[in-house]
Amino acid sequence: MVPETPEFVETEVVSSPVTRIFTRHHDRVLSGSVIVGFASISVYLIIYMPTFAVKNRDLPGYAA
Repeated sequence: MVPETPEFVETEVVSSPVTRIFTRHHDRVLSGSVIVGFASISVYLIIYMPTFAVKNRDLPGYAA
């Protein structure tokens, strides 16, 4: 049998990794959420709004 490495033996057992992420890395979780939010808004504006304008506001397709 192969023995475990010292780094593995020294690690601590975490009961809930998700709770640990939100308590220790809340700044990274917040910044990641903001980045995903901005990406979603930009995709919405770039893809959906021209289609909405052509179909519902009677703009010509070449203008969108």
